Amino acid sequence: VSINYPFILIIALFLGIALVYSLAVKRRNIFISLIPFVSVVVLFVVMISFYNGTGKGKIDVTYVNVNTSSDMLVLTDNVGNAIICDVGNGSNTSYYKALDVMYDARAVDVRAIVLTKYLNYHNSSLQMMFTKEKVHELWLPYPKNEDDLGIMKMLVSKAETYGVKVFIYEDGDALSLFENTNMRINNYSIDRSVKPISTVCIITDKEVLTYCSSAYNECDGISEIERRLRNSNFIIFGDSGPNLKTPYTVPENDRTEYIVFSNETRASYYESSGMDGIEYRVVPDWCRISLDE
Repeated sequence: VSINYPFILIIALFLGIALVYSLAVKRRNIFISLIPFVSVVVLFVVMISFYNGTGKGKIDVTYVNVNTSSDMLVLTDNVGNAIICDVGNGSNTSYYKALDVMYDARAVDVRAIVLTKYLNYHNSSLQMMFTKEKVHELWLPYPKNEDDLGIMKMLVSKAETYGVKVFIYEDGDALSLFENTNMRINNYSIDRSVKPISTVCIITDKEVLTYCSSAYNECDGISEIERRLRNSNFIIFGDSGPNLKTPYTVPENDRTEYIVFSNETRASYYESSGMDGIEYRVVPDWCRISLDE
């Protein structure tokens, strides 16, 4: 239970009143003295059951834009669990942004951290997460070269130190992190940059959200990515990966409800024909989207 539950302060107030009552009023019958405390417990159970029940059947996906080269996705299940996809750029800013998003969504337990790629600054980001939060699992991509392998070994060693279970996944694997929700991650190469183009698909039984690096139209997997975008209810074009150099359009799809940009510049790269009938939002910092399970 976290103090981020707004009703916790109310419960604490009632508990204080019950304590004062029990000290000030002496009763011969002990059961009468227990009535205020029993009432507080019943009130607490009812309120937390109602509060959690209102979010059942939904997965919240929060896009967090740390800076122009670091994005995060924070998944929360409305019953206290969080999954963090990528962990920022190693700064305190990215760490605290991830925590702010978690707490705002009433999540207090980091069920898993999932990395889409290997970057040196992930070492310091994970150090902060492991030392300050209870993290249960770390999911790492299969290394594609010697540099990736070196970083992977370092992260695995760090995770073992803190008792975090490590799992290795291949591109396109269905990562079952919540009961009715899968995550699929793919990375593609681009000629002009060593940074890969990443796509992250969050798939529930009813809806699909796709995060995509914005320069996807230059990568070797453009046809696969466009197919995923056409099958998505929500699309997020983020700042991770190479900078955008050429215009692109949204594949036509009547199902798409939102297209989220990370900064004002994104909108100018769209051709007007690609925006017909599509609602989009400019997001400077973070944006939360709820998916039906």
